[in-house]
Amino acid sequence: MRKLFISCAAAVLAFGLSVPAHATTLPFSGTLSVILATLPPIATVASGSGNVTISGGNITAITLAGGTFSTSVVIPITDPAAAPITQIAATVKNGAGNFAITGANINNNFVTNLTGVGDGPMGVGGVAKVGLFPGPLANLSVPFTSGGVNGTGLGGNLVTASGFGIGVSVRGAPWTTGTASIGTATAMGFVSGNTVTLVSPTFISTTIGASAVLPAFAVLTLQFVPEPGTLLLLASGVAGLAVLGRKRMSK
Repeated sequence: MRKLFISCAAAVLAFGLSVPAHATTLPFSGTLSVILATLPPIATVASGSGNVTISGGNITAITLAGGTFSTSVVIPITDPAAAPITQIAATVKNGAGNFAITGANINNNFVTNLTGVGDGPMGVGGVAKVGLFPGPLANLSVPFTSGGVNGTGLGGNLVTASGFGIGVSVRGAPWTTGTASIGTATAMGFVSGNTVTLVSPTFISTTIGASAVLPAFAVLTLQFVPEPGTLLLLASGVAGLAVLGRKRMSK
């Protein structure tokens, strides 16, 4: 009897949560973080609304406006092994994004270009100013993207900066809800109902000994507010479950 009740309950809830595929606009809250190796994340929090496609109760596509996330931060570098780098002053701003949530994986290593099928491109604009000894005027400016085509969140090889005897290059990749990896460093995306986390790996190489290889990841998490209609369907499913339970208990 208990197994029959559980099976019926699952059927009622599945029916209550079954929603035809459709496009809509939903409010959300979320974070965009850029993680450079082991440094503290460059993170910004924002809320707004995005165009989404919903199928089977899950979000399957997202369109996000550019400039939704934006921040500036200064990260002091105290590790002597990172010399002559003394600080990184970064600005971060997302470009427009259009994602088809497929769960594809991007797996990369240190010796090959970052390639693979992702869930979609969205450039992470802004620049990282790498402060070098002996003073704040000795900076290398390293853009995260170039021309809206190459760089973090987009893909492609981007030679970004050189000067003071130092060279820096960046290779980006599209976003994914799967697992992105650079060598042994990994970041995982996922999609569950109205919550989506996308990751984009970025390979940074320099001519500075201890910092010759810097794995980096951009991480975007969006939590959408469910549609009122979806909530009503959920309520109807729960109500049907309660009625079914009472009928089973009375027998």
